Amino acid sequence: MENNALELITRMYDDLTIRLDSIETKLDKKADKDDVARIETDVAGIQGKITCIESDVAGIQGKITCIESDVAAIKGNITGIKDDIIRLENKLDTNSKALFDGYQQTYEKLENLEEKVDNIFIKVERHDSEIKLLKSSR
Repeated sequence: MENNALELITRMYDDLTIRLDSIETKLDKKADKDDVARIETDVAGIQGKITCIESDVAGIQGKITCIESDVAAIKGNITGIKDDIIRLENKLDTNSKALFDGYQQTYEKLENLEEKVDNIFIKVERHDSEIKLLKSSR
């Protein structure tokens, strides 16, 4: 019986040792006060970085707003430039038509003058022939 009691106590001791080891392992895995303090410090640092990022994002949003207003102004300028180009094209079209009309009139007058010069040249040749004929008959 003593042997059974000793064996029972030994098994209970082994059982308790295993359970205590299991409890120690679980406690080792849990964070202690130093771990919590370190984690709180890390979280505070992360919050500070997040605050910096938020301010950077706010600055970027402000710059984007400025860029958007600049783009809107540029679009307005482009519209004005398009209107100016259309106005100039219309003016050039009118001017080119006037120049073409002037060129056409000049060309027609030149043709008329060429015809007159040709007629005068024919008359001069005829007169030269007549003068030669008259001189030869004398």
